[in-house]
Amino acid sequence: MFTTLWNWRAALKLFNNAVTKFKEENKYSDKKLDLILEAEYEIFKNNSKPIEERLSEDEICKKYGIVKLDLDALNKFNLETLKNIPTFRLGHSSNGNGFHV
Repeated sequence: MFTTLWNWRAALKLFNNAVTKFKEENKYSDKKLDLILEAEYEIFKNNSKPIEERLSEDEICKKYGIVKLDLDALNKFNLETLKNIPTFRLGHSSNGNGFHV
């Protein structure tokens, strides 16, 4: 069990370092990153609505004051940067954690 916890701790440290680097490279503040995560989550929820009630990605981006490139950067970060840290992904959490496991 100790080894599992140690490995999880190491992965969390790598994740935190990767998020910090991601924010610096893209010049994102914590607030801006939160908006991107919320927009991405709303797009995900939007896909389960009836077609006539759905908003376009552009409308959702405009609502949160972001651009599609911000969503692309988040997607690239989750799929490429974090591919070697499989325990973590950056995403919106309704309880305010900011990440989900």
